[in-house]
Amino acid sequence: MNVSMTPELEAFVHAQVKSGMYQSASELFREAVRLLAHRNKMREKKLAELDEKIQTGLDQIARGEVLTEAQSKKRLNAYKRKMLSKRD
Repeated sequence: MNVSMTPELEAFVHAQVKSGMYQSASELFREAVRLLAHRNKMREKKLAELDEKIQTGLDQIARGEVLTEAQSKKRLNAYKRKMLSKRD
């Protein structure tokens, strides 16, 4: 495999190896790929959870389990107050 990098990235790789953090550029790239794979897996998991929540909401709507506008505003305002109180 042949990898092309910008001069900045190449300098970063060399600096990491020189620092002793990695024994070789190959070791650094293996870790980088593992981290990327993990990040992608977490993104897929979050998207699947979001799809599930959306489907739950759609199912609730289909069953007529919806809030009125006033109920929604009341819940949103309570949530905002809760979040703002956490910031202080």
